[in-house]
Amino acid sequence: MMTPDIAALRIARDLKQFEDALDTALAAQCALGATLAQARIDTDTPLVVGHVALMRLVKAGQTLIAARADAIRAHEELYKVAEERCDFPLTPKPKSALESFEVAQAA
Repeated sequence: MMTPDIAALRIARDLKQFEDALDTALAAQCALGATLAQARIDTDTPLVVGHVALMRLVKAGQTLIAARADAIRAHEELYKVAEERCDFPLTPKPKSALESFEVAQAA
């Protein structure tokens, strides 16, 4: 059985791994997109070749960005739980950039 301290440490560790995995996937998606574009240029292939694949890749990137935003929100909620329970020594968190983004997006 886990103690509250052990549970908090495991959650923090797993959350960091999850956030890193999202960014690793996003970096891989961006790298693939760059490789596809450069390969088309270098091989003098018509622009239409591979366009649908590139569109799907960009859509996958948008999905990753949405998942990243949800991960940030989950992190913020878990931080609130830790604050309420006083289970874990907390370091101050920066104000969420998502709030600024959502305001800018609504404008």
